[in-house]
Parts: sequence; structure tokens; C-alpha cells
Amino acid sequence: MDNQMSYRLSEAMSAFCRANMNQKTNLPIRSSEMGALIFITLNAGELGVRAVELSDYFGIKKSSVSSIIISLEKLGYIKRTISESDKRSSPLFPTEEGLKLVNEAFEEYHRISSKLVAKIGSEKCEEFLQVLNMATKIILNGDV
Repeated sequence: MDNQMSYRLSEAMSAFCRANMNQKTNLPIRSSEMGALIFITLNAGELGVRAVELSDYFGIKKSSVSSIIISLEKLGYIKRTISESDKRSSPLFPTEEGLKLVNEAFEEYHRISSKLVAKIGSEKCEEFLQVLNMATKIILNGDV
């Protein structure tokens, strides 16, 4: 393995992640809460989202998910309901405020992505997407 290439790749990925996280998106909640809110919004459907689904999707402990849920609920971005079939279950749904915030965030993400496409070009963006998707699959499959 080329250690120099490995080091450069690690540095580039770290810089990209930092730059992306440090974007001034003016969100009123933490990025972890935004991720959970987006997941709930996209997956709630008729049955809602259970805390265990968030835990599994993000690969975090249920206690971390619980604090995110409590925060989003206090801020009025999600609501819990009681399941008719399982009284212990509390499916989560986005509120109107939550939906509004997700839509605003998507508009901001789209604005940033559009700038990247304009600066980099469609062809290079397509190449980047293919490599990024390939790298993500490798990492998720535990092949690293």
C-alpha cells in the first residue's frame, strides 16, 4: 500500500468533512439533530419512526438517540405518538415546524451543491460521486 497516498487521502477526507461541517447554514439545531430530523421526515410515512431505527441508521447508542429526540421534541420539531398495537412504542413524526426546517435545510444544501457543480463541472462531479459512493460502500461493508 502506498503510505503517502493513504496519508493524502486521509487528509483530503478530513478537510472535506471539516469544510462541510463548518458551512454556515444558520441551522437552529446541532447537525446530529438535523440528521435525525431529516431521517424522521423522510421515513415517517404512516407508521412513524422508532428510536431504534435512528440508532441503527446512525450507528449510535439508544441513549444518544434519546437525547436527540428529547431536544427535537422540546423545540417543537417532532412529536411522539402512542402506538395502538404496542403501548411501549412511541413512533416519531415531524411537526409542521420540523417539515419547514427540513425544507429550508434542503434548499441550503441544494444551493451549496449547485455551486460545487458550477465550479467543478458536471463530468468531474459525476466522477466524484462514483468514487465517493464506492468508498462509502467499502467502508460500510467493513472491507477497510
